[in-house]
Amino acid sequence: MKLIQIPLLFFAFLIVVNCAKDEEPTPNPETEEKPISEVEEPQEPATEVYFTFNVGSSYESAPPTSEQVQNWIIIHDTEGNLIDYKSFENGDQLVFEKVPEDIPEQLNITIFNHHFRIKEYRHELETYPNIKKGSKWFLNTYRYTANEIASSGIFNQTINNIPNPPLGGFPFYSLSTSKKSVFPDGISGSYVFGGINMKMENIPFYENREYLLLIEDSKNQVYHYTLIEPTQNITLPELDFADLTPVTLGANFSFPPTKFKSFLARGLTSDQSYNNGAFTLMDGPVSVYPESTSSNRSRVQIPIIETFDKFQTVVQMVMDDYKWFYRKQGDYPNNTFVPDKPIVEFVDKNINSFTINTDLDYQRKASSWFVRSDITDDATAVTIRKIHSTNTIYPTLGQIPEELTSLYPHIDLANITYSTTEFCLRSESYADFIFNTFETNSDFWNRDLELEILTLFKEE
Repeated sequence: MKLIQIPLLFFAFLIVVNCAKDEEPTPNPETEEKPISEVEEPQEPATEVYFTFNVGSSYESAPPTSEQVQNWIIIHDTEGNLIDYKSFENGDQLVFEKVPEDIPEQLNITIFNHHFRIKEYRHELETYPNIKKGSKWFLNTYRYTANEIASSGIFNQTINNIPNPPLGGFPFYSLSTSKKSVFPDGISGSYVFGGINMKMENIPFYENREYLLLIEDSKNQVYHYTLIEPTQNITLPELDFADLTPVTLGANFSFPPTKFKSFLARGLTSDQSYNNGAFTLMDGPVSVYPESTSSNRSRVQIPIIETFDKFQTVVQMVMDDYKWFYRKQGDYPNNTFVPDKPIVEFVDKNINSFTINTDLDYQRKASSWFVRSDITDDATAVTIRKIHSTNTIYPTLGQIPEELTSLYPHIDLANITYSTTEFCLRSESYADFIFNTFETNSDFWNRDLELEILTLFKEE
């Protein structure tokens, strides 16, 4: 019996072992390990340039002798919210950009200039509202250049029988080359029946230059003119007023009683710049025009010599409580009546809510606020803020950044008071003014234009 049990036990053991082997898991074939993917960093949103500001190398925001000259540009939206601000220097190009959804359609641009000169800190801010996004501005300073060589000698000229001289004085005259006005070192005269013989002495001599001489019959406001070709250090042959060429065309300016008035009129050839020298038809304040006469004259005629291709006329007058400015370049001016003081109701003179009522017909305006204060025994501080606006909308002003009020502790925006408003009567639109001033990259004044500005002063 024992012999029979041993094989059975062995057979059972084999069955158990085989079953155990069958239950072992079948190993999977080795698979290639995949690299763990890198975590992608969030991309910066794309930005868009909304304003470009180019500063010319000759830009001047302060007189040459000034110290601590610093300039800033400040950008707000039309609701007065600050968008950005940066300092700038000559030759800079500042590019302002943001994500498109944060860019307003229009901007308010403020140019802030600071300098110290003659014991006075000056802070000047000028705001231009409603500037289109994407605008490119050019800021520069342009200068008048006469381009005239130095004189190399002198000459004398006498004009006889000039009719109707002012009592106790000399008639109005203008003497110029194609580059500049020329003034004698001395004038003397001898009276003749109904007129005067006038001698101009020690006139500066410029080689290879013609001189334009204009003289007025003061009583009748009639001009005669001639061209002179002088010789150095020579007294020229005497001229007679009746032999000069009469001026048959003139532009009359009629005006109310004035405290001061000045006239500049020049004749140019087609290729001459308005910023360079030219023959002078009239030049000077009332102390020179009409010379030695009272300021009660109510009409002045600017002579027009039609042989010139284009003209430049600049007239300024100051009355008791307003000022009038006129400038025309291109064709000669028409007869002009200086307006009386307009009726303007200042409803609110606060800079943040400035409101006026007037029936004055104007294209645009610029209003200024001003304050001066003593900060030490021998130093003062001035703050000026000028706001441009259209004839229908006054902008919402934003706050000046705290960094700037900290950098310039003498700036005083809290106490500035209303000063003046310039009403542009004859002018381009506000949009064209911005384009011609900042976007053409050229001198605003060196082009054909007509501009008439009436400035109202603060009423005491």
